[in-house]
Amino acid sequence: MSRFLAETLDVSRLPSFELVAADYEQILSERLASLRLRLADAGLDYDVGGLETDPLAILEQEDAYRELLERQAINDAGRSLTLAYARGAILDQLAATLFPTVGVRRIEGEADDRFRKRISLAAEAASPGTLGGYEYQALSAHPGVRDALALNHASGLVPPGEVRIQIVCERDQVEADVLAAVRAAVFDRDTAAASDVLSVSLATPVVYDVAATIEIARGPDPALVLAEIRKRLDAYADDRRRCGRVVAQSGLDAALHASAVERVVRTVPAADVDPGAAGVAVLGVVNLTLETPLV
Repeated sequence: MSRFLAETLDVSRLPSFELVAADYEQILSERLASLRLRLADAGLDYDVGGLETDPLAILEQEDAYRELLERQAINDAGRSLTLAYARGAILDQLAATLFPTVGVRRIEGEADDRFRKRISLAAEAASPGTLGGYEYQALSAHPGVRDALALNHASGLVPPGEVRIQIVCERDQVEADVLAAVRAAVFDRDTAAASDVLSVSLATPVVYDVAATIEIARGPDPALVLAEIRKRLDAYADDRRRCGRVVAQSGLDAALHASAVERVVRTVPAADVDPGAAGVAVLGVVNLTLETPLV
């Protein structure tokens, strides 16, 4: 069972968009066409726009490039005002504008991605007793909360009337301190629904090992290739270290396929690692063997 049902939409995975078209060839074509019309109106026959050495064409190329940069700046500015793309102070302003009654504020030292997740949950936090609201309060209670997942009876893991808030802590945190902070936040009478019986616990770690034989091309330094592979594997494992996230075999293979890797034969794990909604997948022992073709 993967992460339970109605997970909050990850806005960072939505497709990008443009406010204005930003295509250099299209801009240049339109500018050259306009140039020909203006010259024709002036009684000048212009038929050398295709020559690389034509001065007017060279000027239009530069102007087209400058216009392209302006259009890209407009698109970047437009994207920066959305939750998916906002960064820094703009993200703070966006949170305050969208949810003034909730009072969403950045925790000191909080990264943009973590703050963005809390903002996406803030609408539910406006109403006591919602699952997303409990998750928001858990994430807001302590900067050491890496992930939070609220489960009710629909998950099949808790009885009707009960809500379990499961959390994953950052690695450098004292778990008891984090749990105490989260309990204080979600048990607050302004947060909890009177009918809910609440509990807070750590997600159950499900440790998995990785073993693989990796064939690399001749030439690159094996130590550098191995370091890059391990960096990619750790990044994937870190991304999956959240409540109920499945570690897929395909994801592991993709992480192991760094530059200069010809083939990956992974023997462990032999299947996807599904910790269930109550668990969190944690990377254990990594055993990577590099081989270089003899010919």
